[in-house]
Amino acid sequence: MPNLNTLLTLTQRAVALTHHQHTWSFPMQTPTGTVYLHAHKVGVRVVRWEQPSVQATIDVTPPFGWRFGAEYNADGVYVVLLQRAVLQGLVKGTLNLIVPHDAHLVLRLQDCLLTLDQVNGTLELPPMATAGDAYLPSSSR
Repeated sequence: MPNLNTLLTLTQRAVALTHHQHTWSFPMQTPTGTVYLHAHKVGVRVVRWEQPSVQATIDVTPPFGWRFGAEYNADGVYVVLLQRAVLQGLVKGTLNLIVPHDAHLVLRLQDCLLTLDQVNGTLELPPMATAGDAYLPSSSR
């Protein structure tokens, strides 16, 4: 039985070295609040909710293959999840971002998969600008 406990302990330590999940929660001053996200080579899921707060949950493998962090101030919430260049192709990461319905989003994405949940209405995406920026025009339709 001691060998089984040792094996279980070693397995738990190996998982801790290869996988990391973390959730940040911040209050949001709405409707003037803005959520800024800078992400690189990650799956991003954005969900809207009624709460006046932002939750950002990252799930990365391995944790040393990523640079990540989050903070907030009076202007908004800032979330960063960037893949380290050295380990390209060997890492995996996801970010679930839950934001208030009336929060403004600024997303700086590089080679990301973006999923928008609970979308209602018309979403218009213009062609990419030469600098790589896309803007969603406001519409009164």
